[in-house]
Amino acid sequence: MSKHIMAICDKEAEYANRFQEYLSRKKAFLFQVQIFTSPEQLLLFSEKNKIEILVISENSYSEKMNQIKTNHLVVLSEKGTTAGEDLFIIPKYQSSEKIIHEIMYYYEKLNTGNILLQSTKEVKMIGVYTPVGRCLQTSFSLLLGQLLSKRHKILYLNFEAFSGFGKFMKREFQTDIIDMMYLTNHMQDNFHSKFQNMVEHIHNLDYIPPAFSFMDLSAVSGEKWIQFLDTIKQMGDYEYIILDLSDNIQGLLSILQKCDTIYTLIKEDGMAMAKIDQYEKLLKTMEYQDIIDHTKRFQFPCFKSIPMEVEELPFCELAKYVKAILKEDLHEELS
Repeated sequence: MSKHIMAICDKEAEYANRFQEYLSRKKAFLFQVQIFTSPEQLLLFSEKNKIEILVISENSYSEKMNQIKTNHLVVLSEKGTTAGEDLFIIPKYQSSEKIIHEIMYYYEKLNTGNILLQSTKEVKMIGVYTPVGRCLQTSFSLLLGQLLSKRHKILYLNFEAFSGFGKFMKREFQTDIIDMMYLTNHMQDNFHSKFQNMVEHIHNLDYIPPAFSFMDLSAVSGEKWIQFLDTIKQMGDYEYIILDLSDNIQGLLSILQKCDTIYTLIKEDGMAMAKIDQYEKLLKTMEYQDIIDHTKRFQFPCFKSIPMEVEELPFCELAKYVKAILKEDLHEELS
């Protein structure tokens, strides 16, 4: 099933281009977006294509627009002179993110979520877990996601008790993965569109902000995590989901069983090897041979430094090793 169309029309080419640039980063966006800087071009397009949502600036709106068959019409107000009972009007001069949030909120109120796409496309899950601390697990996971996102649609999920993402990303998050869990449990019909509004981006890499409270994180059952991951897979928006796992979550081993590939980072000092040995003995004792079979162990050398800026990770020394792993395991040749 193809995506529904959202058409955006604004005579200001620079404004339209900024909007297009923002939406191009939202790889998992619910709609196929068409940008127009000419109302005439929009009219011609509408003659052969069904438009689910039409978003049009006040400078481009006229009575001719009533000829366009669309289920929802949104006007971006500039001077506030456009009015009408059937129009949903929002301020034009605000961030693209806020505009999309308002549009999707409006859309959800008027719909039951019946266009949630179900997909049978294979989605691969990559789990990253080690019982050993300070092994560059999160740096490795983020870098893996950033490199893969050059060619694929990737979602990164962090399950650490204290991820430090707020400071790491130099911002405060209004929602986190626990809020997303609530949607899975209570708002399944609107999950996809809500998901679009809550997902964040590091260039082409999508991620959901990690839990702020480790108590909330550890209270979620393993069954709920599996349901959550299955719901995301069913959307069919992503080719890979990268799980940056920790033993603070319930159902860790069940989640690892769902992964197509598991990366376990190790160290060779005595204490680290003792932890790895205990972890692997536990897997054998509890008959989790499938986890062992899908696990690949890696040890990285000591690096002089790892960048604090997430955008710099693809250019650090660690990237060379991650590219080699991608080439060997996933046959991804990255420059």
